[in-house]
Amino acid sequence: MSNELMRAAHLSLIYKRRVKAIANVIAPMLNPGLILDVGCGNGTMAALLMSIRPDVKVIGLDIHLWPGTVIEVIPYTGDVIPFGDKLFSSVLAIDTLHHAEEAVGLLTECLRVTCGNVVIKDHFYRNSFEHILLHILDLGGNAAHGIARPGHYFTRTKWSQTLHAIGAVEQHRYERIPNMYPEPLQTIIGQRIQFVAQLVPTIEQQNNL
Repeated sequence: MSNELMRAAHLSLIYKRRVKAIANVIAPMLNPGLILDVGCGNGTMAALLMSIRPDVKVIGLDIHLWPGTVIEVIPYTGDVIPFGDKLFSSVLAIDTLHHAEEAVGLLTECLRVTCGNVVIKDHFYRNSFEHILLHILDLGGNAAHGIARPGHYFTRTKWSQTLHAIGAVEQHRYERIPNMYPEPLQTIIGQRIQFVAQLVPTIEQQNNL
């Protein structure tokens, strides 16, 4: 299948429904005010979140600058987030961490620039089948855009180690996102390999930020 056909199939069958499902879970977690979306893509998710939550304004940050973005997007080198400390009421990283070469460093930066929380959507895997499945899903969603797919997905143990390393705790974590896919895909890939987590720094980390 060509990249263009793959892109069209992904857009019509998966993307729009998936964005809406994730936004419905994430929207209640956002604090009112200015939000930073790290790895925002074309801004579709951010725009939908602003329509659900009129009390937030989302700006984006991305290494890959997409044509036709629907929000303001700031170029990003993948290193230090180019904003001051505690500037944002919430920070988003939606399917961003598994593309990052250094998730601990990126999350540390996300915690630095928020005065509230960091909301993550990413992936868990438990076995080789789920790991391969995630690579296939990544290929379908990103190949046509030329986005690197290093596939740094999390085991639950690695996620716990990451939280410890950055000095953060989960206020909430959901491993089932309703209505992401039509059945039977929802049962197969709409739970267990997906997660949404709302993070805040530990008391000790707050004193260091």
